[in-house]
Amino acid sequence: MQARDFERAVQRPWWLALLLAVLMALLSACSDSPSPAPTISVQPSDTSAVAGSAATLSVSASGPDISYQWQQSTDGGTTWTNVAGATLASYTTPVTTLADSGKRYRVVVSAAGISVNSSAVTLTVTAAVQPASITVQPAAASVTAPGNAVFSITATGSALQYQWQRSTDGGATWSSIAGAVAASHDAGATDVSMNGHQYRVLVSNSLASVTSAAATLTVNPAPAAPAFSTQPAGQAITAGSAAAFTVAATGTPTPTLQWQRSTDGGSTWANIAGATDATFNTGAATLTQNGERYRALASNASGTATSNVALLTVDPAPAAPAITQQPAAQTVTAPAAATFSAAATGVPTPTWQWQLSTDGGTSFANINGATAASYTTPATATTDSGKRYRAIATNASGNSTTNAVTLTVNAPVVAIAYEGFDYPVGERLSGQNGGSGWSGAWSITDGSGGPLGAEFSGQIASGLRYADTAGNDLVTSGGAWQTSADVFFGQARRATAASLPGTAGSTLWMSFLVKQAATTAGVNYAGATPGTGYTFGSAAGLAGITSSPVNAFVACFYCSSGTASPIAGFGAGSVAMVLVRIDFAASGANDTMSVWINPPLVAGTALGTPTATAAPANFADALNGLTLVWGDARSFTFDELRLATERAAATPFTPAATGAGSTVFSSDFSSGMPAQINPGTATITGSQGFAGLGPTGNTFGANLLRSETGNVVTLTLTNLPAHQWLSLDFLFAAIDSLDGGGAYPSGDYLRVTIDGVNVFRESFANALASQVQTYVPPPSVQLARMVDLGFSGPGSFFTDSAYWLGGDPIFRRIPHSASSVTITMRIEGAGIQDLDDESWGMANLRVIVGP
Repeated sequence: MQARDFERAVQRPWWLALLLAVLMALLSACSDSPSPAPTISVQPSDTSAVAGSAATLSVSASGPDISYQWQQSTDGGTTWTNVAGATLASYTTPVTTLADSGKRYRVVVSAAGISVNSSAVTLTVTAAVQPASITVQPAAASVTAPGNAVFSITATGSALQYQWQRSTDGGATWSSIAGAVAASHDAGATDVSMNGHQYRVLVSNSLASVTSAAATLTVNPAPAAPAFSTQPAGQAITAGSAAAFTVAATGTPTPTLQWQRSTDGGSTWANIAGATDATFNTGAATLTQNGERYRALASNASGTATSNVALLTVDPAPAAPAITQQPAAQTVTAPAAATFSAAATGVPTPTWQWQLSTDGGTSFANINGATAASYTTPATATTDSGKRYRAIATNASGNSTTNAVTLTVNAPVVAIAYEGFDYPVGERLSGQNGGSGWSGAWSITDGSGGPLGAEFSGQIASGLRYADTAGNDLVTSGGAWQTSADVFFGQARRATAASLPGTAGSTLWMSFLVKQAATTAGVNYAGATPGTGYTFGSAAGLAGITSSPVNAFVACFYCSSGTASPIAGFGAGSVAMVLVRIDFAASGANDTMSVWINPPLVAGTALGTPTATAAPANFADALNGLTLVWGDARSFTFDELRLATERAAATPFTPAATGAGSTVFSSDFSSGMPAQINPGTATITGSQGFAGLGPTGNTFGANLLRSETGNVVTLTLTNLPAHQWLSLDFLFAAIDSLDGGGAYPSGDYLRVTIDGVNVFRESFANALASQVQTYVPPPSVQLARMVDLGFSGPGSFFTDSAYWLGGDPIFRRIPHSASSVTITMRIEGAGIQDLDDESWGMANLRVIVGP
């Protein structure tokens, strides 16, 4: 009987129901078929729950006397255990946790002793949705560029989302960083421009959105060794004052500083305790600290740098000037200059200003440029006599004026006759009639007095110069006469306009400059004698003064053999000044001749013992002119001939400069061609093997100006300061196949002119050892002679030479006073060749002017 049938039955009258029940029982008892098994019509299904809530599982089944038992498996359905009390068609779990997720459930349905298992289902437990929350804020980061910076947070909540942001203005504004959507953000490689940037993150889910705290990025520069950006400067203070030395140093990390002091000129240094700031203050200094030196050390992990050295000068306390030496009155003979000197004390050292009065001291005016303790006047004239001079010493504390002193200028002593050989270079001497005090032209004869052709009379070359040991310069001009080496014995004669003194008790002075071209064997004669009637003949020499039955003359200035001995002080190639004094005796007695080689020029300075003396003859009948002699086929150069009755007229001079002068042009050609030079075809090249040659502090550097022969290099200077002389200083390079042998123009001659006037003209030879150049340098001028200094081309056998021509007196204190100057240099002569065959160069060119 089906259940629904039974239900309908019970809805009928009771007696009918009872009857039906009895009938059913009877029918059942009489039937022999088995009882039906339970049937599950609706299986349980997978279910889920949020942690903290329960889950309900259900089943639908039918069968007689049906019963239920729910079971649980925690190992994926391998084993099952009954759930206590779970015996209904549905089962509600206890409150779930996330640990319950994955458990499996089934129900055993029983009826009439028969059991059926339902399908196994899975319980899924999900966490309850939590709002976003930050539990660990991002931390500030400090890195050294270019290291990476990483910012991180820790947050809780369901389905979190992240967005990092950056601020570059201290948090005023923020911008999202593309792609930065994780709990950590790597800012990438850093640089110092990122220093101070701030970072934060927005964390959000469906329930909440929170913003983290801002984290600051500190970017330190990469390590760098210390370097000083500000050097300490020397300080000059007055005793009792303090000096402050300051530096600034860069470096990463920031360097520490340590000041040091040296009291021995920088040989040793000691740390100054506590002196670790950028500025060091000495405190009140004493005079004993004068000359101390200071420097700073900057140190960090990458190294230590040392600053420049700063000098401390401590001067005495200020004091007004006080004159300690008054100038003295001066008496000179025109055109000699006069020098006035004074001295004064004072702190600081006083400056000077000389003044001149032309009205007997009533009024004084400053002398332009006269600002040294000594003042030398220009060349004087008799109109300067009576002028008065004084000096004013001045400093910040006051001034003091010297006494006024008077200059007396006596009339000049005039030479009887003068010849400076101021004729065009290259011309012959025969027939020339320049100079002063002469009655005719020069004539050239042989040793016996016979005439010689003009071709044997030598030629005009560059002039000679002479300065005494005190630095006084002989007054010179123009060219010089170079004798012909083709003449075995020769004489040059010229008559004077007036008879020379010759009476008993009178004195005659004679002077001239002479230079022999080179050292050679034999008896090398060069001399002069008053009068024109002497013939050389075969006279013998005695101590350099040769005698004959008729006359006597100065000779044998360089003798390498023979009966005559060389005169001391005259070396081959050097310019010698010869000063001769003839003291006339009574008629018939021998006159006395005294010779000085390279004497002092100032007439008031004692001449000392003569180089040679003799009483060879009586001159009374021959005083009508002058005879120059040369012999043994040697070439000599004569210049500046003077005949006078006073020593001062025979030795006119320009006083030694009181200072070294002022440099108005200087170039070592390291910075290209100076604008003041018109080089022609000259170029600036490396100095090769010449580098390092030269006197200390004046050597060939990396470059020189190199010119081909025949090319003119011109230096033009304008707006020169007031001056009375000019000097040239330069290093000269004779390169490759220069050939100096023979007379001009057969050799290669260096010509130097100043405002068109020749000051130097000598030949140089590098090509063959047999060639003899005309230039014989003074001591220390020659730096290298005929060696390979790097300019010879491949396969070339030619050599080079080097000279410091600034050391030759010919280039020193050349009279000059114009406000501009044009200086030319070139190698000239026959057979001029191109740059790769023969050339010349110069370095360290300077022009100096002086008062």
